[in-house]
Amino acid sequence: MNFTKQIMFGLFALAASIFTASAQGNFDYFAAPKTIVISPPQILTQSAATTLQTTNVANISRFLGVAVMDIYSISNSAGAAVLPTNTFTLYSSITGTNNWIQMTNVAFATSTTIITTNYVGTTNSAVIYTTNTFMVPGTISNAVVALNGFSGQWTQPAPFTSSATGNSGPTANWTIGFDSDNAGNYIQLVWSTSGSNAVYNTAAIMRGRTKQGLY
Repeated sequence: MNFTKQIMFGLFALAASIFTASAQGNFDYFAAPKTIVISPPQILTQSAATTLQTTNVANISRFLGVAVMDIYSISNSAGAAVLPTNTFTLYSSITGTNNWIQMTNVAFATSTTIITTNYVGTTNSAVIYTTNTFMVPGTISNAVVALNGFSGQWTQPAPFTSSATGNSGPTANWTIGFDSDNAGNYIQLVWSTSGSNAVYNTAAIMRGRTKQGLY
């Protein structure tokens, strides 16, 4: 009888541990990527010499693998004779207080426009044309059946060999990826604006998977 109770207790403990692990996984929404606001929407003004604007330091020590960052910059000077510029540079540091190093293991996504045609209605009487602009992590190649033996498309990945910097005129957006495992524990985005009486609106967010779903 005691032996039976021990078996039942062991099975109960095992079931409880499995349920706990399952619940933790479910609460992580199937390991959905986490998002950090790297540079909240802000206005940068420039009236003389080039100045640097730094963002808050972000701790990325709990991230795993490739992280993705979307960066935006738009100016009020689209029609100016001499356009201002705004340059972003992404730095990483082990300590978060000094020894900031520009990241060089970055891949840039390519802005790619895909146009589709969809027919609607029971007799295909209406046509809907859509234009989607994708930030592709590489280059899209379309297969040719006669040459490749199959149809469809594939993506040639972008190399993770670029420096984490970009320069914009009136407006620009970038999507970059980097290996968070090989970066420092902390990152910081630096904006550098130039031009007379330039006003820039900027923002940046980062997303990626984390260790055990932790924030």
